[in-house]
Amino acid sequence: MSSPRLQELGVQPGDQVAGNNLVRIFSSEEDRRDLGQRLTEQDVASSARLQELGAAAGDRIVDNKLIDSGSDDIMQQFMYGFDKAGNFIRYTTDILRSVAPFGEVDFNTFRYVPPEEAYGEGFNDADFDTRREMILRKRERDLMQEYGPYFEPQEGTAQAIGEITGALADPTTLLPVGQGIKAAAAIGGALGLSYSSAEDLALEGKIDPAKAAIHTVLGGAGGALFPVAGKAVRALRERGGKEVVSDAALALEETADKAVDDAIVNDSAWSRTVGPLAESLDTYLGSVSTRIKNISEPVLGRLRVFERDIRVRTADELKAAEPFMRQLKAMPKTRKEQVARHLFNQDFKQAEALMDEPMKAEFANVKTQLKTLFDEQKDIGGVKLNELSNYFPRSMKSYKQFRASLGTEPAGVIDTALEEYAKRKQIDIRDIDDLTREDIVNKALRGYGQKMDANLPPNSRKRTIRKLTDQTLPFYRDPEEALHLYIRNAVNNIERGRFLGRGTKRDDMVLDDDGIDLKSSIGRLVDREVQDGNLKPDQQLELKQLIESRFMGGERSSSSPIGFLRDLGYMGTIANPISAITQLGDLAMSAAKYGFSDTIAAMFNTKNIKLVDQGLDTISAEFTNVRKTAKLLDQMFAKTGFKAVDRLGKETVMNASLRKNQKMVKTALGEQAFRKKWGKFYGDEIDGLVADLQTGRITEAVKLHAFNELSDVQPITLLELPEGYLKNPNGRILYALKSFTLKQYDIVRRDIVQEYKKGNKLAAAKKAGVLASYLAAANVGTQTTKDFLLGRDVRAEDLPNNSMWALLGVFGVNKYMSDKYLSEGKFTDAAIETLAPATPIIDAVLGGTAELTEEDPNLSQYARSIPVIGPMLYNWFLGGAEKYNERLAKER
Repeated sequence: MSSPRLQELGVQPGDQVAGNNLVRIFSSEEDRRDLGQRLTEQDVASSARLQELGAAAGDRIVDNKLIDSGSDDIMQQFMYGFDKAGNFIRYTTDILRSVAPFGEVDFNTFRYVPPEEAYGEGFNDADFDTRREMILRKRERDLMQEYGPYFEPQEGTAQAIGEITGALADPTTLLPVGQGIKAAAAIGGALGLSYSSAEDLALEGKIDPAKAAIHTVLGGAGGALFPVAGKAVRALRERGGKEVVSDAALALEETADKAVDDAIVNDSAWSRTVGPLAESLDTYLGSVSTRIKNISEPVLGRLRVFERDIRVRTADELKAAEPFMRQLKAMPKTRKEQVARHLFNQDFKQAEALMDEPMKAEFANVKTQLKTLFDEQKDIGGVKLNELSNYFPRSMKSYKQFRASLGTEPAGVIDTALEEYAKRKQIDIRDIDDLTREDIVNKALRGYGQKMDANLPPNSRKRTIRKLTDQTLPFYRDPEEALHLYIRNAVNNIERGRFLGRGTKRDDMVLDDDGIDLKSSIGRLVDREVQDGNLKPDQQLELKQLIESRFMGGERSSSSPIGFLRDLGYMGTIANPISAITQLGDLAMSAAKYGFSDTIAAMFNTKNIKLVDQGLDTISAEFTNVRKTAKLLDQMFAKTGFKAVDRLGKETVMNASLRKNQKMVKTALGEQAFRKKWGKFYGDEIDGLVADLQTGRITEAVKLHAFNELSDVQPITLLELPEGYLKNPNGRILYALKSFTLKQYDIVRRDIVQEYKKGNKLAAAKKAGVLASYLAAANVGTQTTKDFLLGRDVRAEDLPNNSMWALLGVFGVNKYMSDKYLSEGKFTDAAIETLAPATPIIDAVLGGTAELTEEDPNLSQYARSIPVIGPMLYNWFLGGAEKYNERLAKER
């Protein structure tokens, strides 16, 4: 790299010079090249043409053509440093190859390359030092081939950070994770000694004792300060030659030394430093279920039962009412309005007179169903109630217009109800979301306001506006919609009441809409765990807050504008057939957790457990009209195949887990492992579950376990989302399109990092490798399929690089972000891009409007945001595929 003449000759590391003659071993005459003119910053600044072509300092002009060397690309310099860096595993592998020769795997062709082919002729018969040198030259050749003949490594910050990252990209950096300060210091010291020794042997052929001693101290300090800080310090110090880097290393070393001294005196110093940061990250990124499980597995087990019970019971109740709701929906408009008015006014006789015999029979079933739901709510409340006769639920759809049409007295009742609700919830009246506001209004109009009978279910309150007229009827939802919403709310109230119970009445109690004192009830649940010896005192508050976030914040809805923005975001990004293909990548998680064979069998064979068994495939949203965009989005998901692929993924996970668990418990060791993993979770129910799995019966216990397995890998309930999501309804838009990514972080944390901390290091490492392999393979497969369908170029040689981005994409990092932000050092912009909600349709409308003001408007770029057909339209007919292929060719 320091000789232009050798570069022009195309010389490769490992070639030799005998006297004045070049001996080509790894190069040939065809490797000669013209270096042309190297551009300087002044060259670019003084040439408008070069600026127009996007030239940069370090690029070259060869045969009157601009060659992009990539030397000014921050990301390229970072990756060069990353690839160049050594780590403990690489150094150790090189030492082993030098001692006992073996080759390597070429991941471009997926074949084993013998050592003499990889490192050069004579490698097998060479001595240790010669082999070591041949390996080093091979690594240099790989770097030159990877980054091209014109790339110039720059000893700058980007490359330094890359080398540090490369040094840290090593499983040994995890060794001190989870250890106490003293243990981390001891492990870090051992790592420092081992790292230094391996590095010296691999690069120099001998160990430098003085350097090893220094690295041992640095490793101990780094291990105590932070599990990987020791390696960072070592990597910085090894940069050398750069004063700023050297100063940084010295500063870090001094800080680390002081940290060790402090740690010896006080073992909790580090935890006090990182505690608030870790808690904040947990609040906004950590899954509530994992955090609860870390505190109390029995509590999480009961919460999961509650989540499933709600869904299964809701699905059953809606299925029972579906025939009547469909008949209502199909009625002619005029007759339907008459039936609706009679139902809402409790005049069932007049309503039935307008129904045919089949509809009357279904209505009889619905009346029985409403009576049962009322009785169950009454039993949970333990309060003597007088049921309204001929009760049929009604639900307002236009609060503002309806309120404007009211007289003074009813409007005053509504205002009082809203004020009292806000006071009870300890929130501002303006923070009441639209759905809750409508519910409060309905309750106020049915009775005497929130204060007088807040504990009574709707069908036990007197109605302020007893009769709806033709003028007030349009302000209410259709009867099938009102029934649908009522059933959902009633089931939720019943199951929540059963789970929590009612608190002891007192002046400061905070009641929900069914009279349940959530704080008191949750407190009793936590207290039972304390009395059973399952909770430490310092865990009680956190557990209580987590459960409160589920029942108090989690059930609050986002405001309509926020919901509208979220729906539009989904429409413009994933509501299309191309995104439906992406969902197939979910199968990788099943293969990683339950095995490839069981996943394939579960995917193509008869499904023993289906979504409908878990209440996850309920009645269509056609019966609700809470938000028209939500209803439209649901239809798009169905029409584009998104729902079908999602169902396939979920049912495959459940049935693959079933197959694996059934085989697992048929051996003594397997049953022991299953009980060890799930025993605390199920408590006394574990024996029945094991027996059912052994005999192959598909019981409710087996279905519950499949629900738990699915919950562990997909965010199917509120428990699988972060606390920050639950507590901030209007902030949920920031989580749009990110819940899956956060769940992947949760899986890595739970199944790999926490297993490693428990001492299951080999199992954790194996899981990490398997997970990375399946995720990369599955997602590069789906991306390649999408590229084919969109007319984009697909080359086999790009697959290794695509595999890397496929894996990183699962965890929220993609090539677009890297090229646009990270490669230019715009880390703040990258963070904003990550956090900002996707609004492609709004962006297209605004951008398209502005484009129309131009003399020659180009609207094709906004076509990709059109729901359902956008990606195909843009790539097939508007030049999207051609632009992509041109950009790809330039990058190559």
